[in-house]
Amino acid sequence: MLQAPPPGAPGTGGPEAGAQRGTRHLVVRFYGRRHRLHGLLGVMYTTRGSLTDLTIQLRRGHQVIARGHVALLTSARHRLVLDHDLGRHLPAGRYTLLVSHAGHTVLRRRVKVG
Repeated sequence: MLQAPPPGAPGTGGPEAGAQRGTRHLVVRFYGRRHRLHGLLGVMYTTRGSLTDLTIQLRRGHQVIARGHVALLTSARHRLVLDHDLGRHLPAGRYTLLVSHAGHTVLRRRVKVG
């Protein structure tokens, strides 16, 4: 009779497997328009470690609509307000949220602004 290895054993891909390798994950939550803040609200943090010098862009096609910068990002929640350059009203629709570090794209996500 064969028995399954215990959870988290080497090579099983258990819940501790990612933590053993020391992987870092960037978490970005996009909340959309916030009139009181006069922009678009996002919250960012890492699950492990820290990242430095991140650039955040909101794009529609190839046009950069809004831009932000984070000098140091850790596991503490960082609130970011993206202020757009289109005058009073940002048109509703689908945009691309792009997070980059040293010219390399770390995260690309489609977001909806309503």
